[in-house]
Amino acid sequence: MKKKHGISNLLAELIVIVIVLALAAMLYAIVVHTTTTLTTNTDFFITNAQATYVGSTGSTVFTITIKNVGSTAIVSLSLAIDGATVSSTWQPNPPTSPIPAGGSATTFLLETGMLQGTDHTITVTETGSGGSTYAQTETVVVF
Repeated sequence: MKKKHGISNLLAELIVIVIVLALAAMLYAIVVHTTTTLTTNTDFFITNAQATYVGSTGSTVFTITIKNVGSTAIVSLSLAIDGATVSSTWQPNPPTSPIPAGGSATTFLLETGMLQGTDHTITVTETGSGGSTYAQTETVVVF
């Protein structure tokens, strides 16, 4: 009588690896699809947010770049740091200049009293030419 043998350990490990990779690929596809769906439901997104401490002046310079991905122009922008609305210098000036679909705008904001190594929450709120309002929040660390 012949002895029956199971599959080898190597083959069993290869099957497990293939199954894990297939599951990872499916999870990746779900995440990419969800992220794309969320991104297309907004009029703009923050492409860059930095905070740099200037030791010689004791101030912090915030640089924020947004991209208009909506189908209408952005007619106004407002900025809040740690929940407090602040006045800012938006480029292009004035902040009510429409930012066309596909266009970008950057703000440079000088603030004092924010120490190096601290993190802050910034919220940019835009109003589109159609009257819609969207907000986006990022956390930045002062370097």
